Amino acid sequence: MSVRRLFSTAAGRRVDIFGAVVLSRFPVVAPPMSDVERRYSEQVLQMEAENSLRSDFELRSIRDKKLIAKKEQLEAEGKDLSELEGELSVTAQMQEDEWKKKASEIRAKLIAKKEQLEAEGKDLSELEGELSVTAQMQEDEWKKKASEIRVKYGLDAPLESTADVHSLKRCLDRKLVLLVKQKLHHRDDDYRTPWIIPQRKNEGESLREQKLHHRDDDYRTPWIIPQRKNEGESLRETVEKCVGDLFEETPKISIMGNAPFASYRYRYPKKLKDVQKADEAEIFFFDAHIHGSKDPEFSKTTLSDFMWCTPEELQATLTTRGYKNRLKTALFE
Repeated sequence: MSVRRLFSTAAGRRVDIFGAVVLSRFPVVAPPMSDVERRYSEQVLQMEAENSLRSDFELRSIRDKKLIAKKEQLEAEGKDLSELEGELSVTAQMQEDEWKKKASEIRAKLIAKKEQLEAEGKDLSELEGELSVTAQMQEDEWKKKASEIRVKYGLDAPLESTADVHSLKRCLDRKLVLLVKQKLHHRDDDYRTPWIIPQRKNEGESLREQKLHHRDDDYRTPWIIPQRKNEGESLRETVEKCVGDLFEETPKISIMGNAPFASYRYRYPKKLKDVQKADEAEIFFFDAHIHGSKDPEFSKTTLSDFMWCTPEELQATLTTRGYKNRLKTALFE
């Protein structure tokens, strides 16, 4: 917008002020690694494995792998294997399998004894130390917790569920932003806005061009930074009311700061000027974040529809280029 247009001397240009909230949900889970990230991760793990100090058992496992490879090579060449007999008698893998077998047998005996004591109604205190936390019980507990987390966040849900734009549980590895279709209560018809960022009109009087209203003459200020005396609610208060209008019961939401991060100004169409009793509107955008993954209950009184969309979906849904450009800084992931 040019300076000449901003400070036009045409009297009576009325500007409605709106506060809008860019309400987003942060990613819940980490996104899948890219090919470069995956290869880097594998390389780091390999370096850690090569440079770390190994236990005696791990050293035996590495030696056994080499011996087994040498045995297979000798067998393929039809050579004598007598030189490997002593070294291959008991490999680390065989010993590990034996330990697992004995552990399973001991656990089975303890559980059988526990069931016997329970059936006889006897005290189980003698088994408390042995059965308090077995390795298998601990592993089962880990699996149970992992299953609960997957159910909580819907990680096992079919891919089709990501198409439900009314759910906060879609696209858990992406940032989601709220778009709405709002109802205008001051209009008698059943008008609904197109898809927009949630907004609410500031309850102060409409702005006009830089003319001093308390003076009777036609005085205009010299060249100055745009300014205005606050005669009504603040923009922060307007945005807080806007958030309250969206939900039946307001969830935990954090509004970032007291100042907007961007603004967008546009002229009303001729028919709308008479309805709004203003010539232009200026929208001030605030950033806000919703906490948790539970779907909130939206107000049917103020909204006709809503959708949680990714930054790409938002860019495809909104049609006004200038409006979309003002939101770019809030869409970074």
